[in-house]
Amino acid sequence: MKKVYMTVLALASLTGFAQTTTCNTVVINDTEEQNGTFISGQQGQRAAADIPITAGQEIIISQIKVTLASKEVPTYINFRFYDNILGVPEDPEVASSYVPNETLFDVTNTTVGEFEVLAYDEMHDFYIRNITVNLAEPIHLNGDDVEDRYWMGVLSDANAWASTAHYLTGEGVVGESLAMGAGEWFQLTNLEQVYELTAECNFLGTSEFSKRLVSLSPNPATDVINISLPDGIGVKNTSVYTVAGQLVHETAGDAQQIDVAPLAKGVYVVKVAAANNAVYNNKFIKN
Repeated sequence: MKKVYMTVLALASLTGFAQTTTCNTVVINDTEEQNGTFISGQQGQRAAADIPITAGQEIIISQIKVTLASKEVPTYINFRFYDNILGVPEDPEVASSYVPNETLFDVTNTTVGEFEVLAYDEMHDFYIRNITVNLAEPIHLNGDDVEDRYWMGVLSDANAWASTAHYLTGEGVVGESLAMGAGEWFQLTNLEQVYELTAECNFLGTSEFSKRLVSLSPNPATDVINISLPDGIGVKNTSVYTVAGQLVHETAGDAQQIDVAPLAKGVYVVKVAAANNAVYNNKFIKN
């Protein structure tokens, strides 16, 4: 394949507490070896790149670019976000590494935007394109909902997701290496996926907002969840969001229960506006 200069966008390491700020850093990786990871749908081979995040941090993604390979321009490009887990390698002499865990949510309300053809792969009759994916609404990643990182996979009718070797220079490394799997996940330790995020970071820090937790039981839940605020504080209204930030349920008044039966299985965030004008929040799992 013709040498291509690929761009990997990393999340900058920010410290301290700040207002919403851009958290993008472009890193160019110019090693000689570019490759790709085949992706074949939800039941076939999958690939994922990790997005590091810290507790108390929110990442709001407004646009995603990915470099994909296929003969025709993909008709759809969606994204799947996974939880994080420390994998157990089959070989006990191999160090453990982080890999995707359970699916948290899918982002399907997207459109394929502008693209740039980077190269042509004669062996597979693929064009390699850097494609802008437009999001109907921003993706909200909350650092309190995962341990250290999210994993992002691509669901598309493209054939492969481009990757770039970083072991020669160490450049372009964003957290962990790419993860791949058809059944169990494992890392390809010398490769990183090629992607670009346009995002803003909001650090909640140690504010009272991020410290206030509403008690939810049972958790996980199937039918209803009981709400309990400290010291008998009254409830003004309750909202339930997906971890992607989509409002799925809202109740006005001093409700002590939430009907979660209609919700799909997954992880949700409850925000309770209390009578003392404070906001309490917590997450729960819907079985």
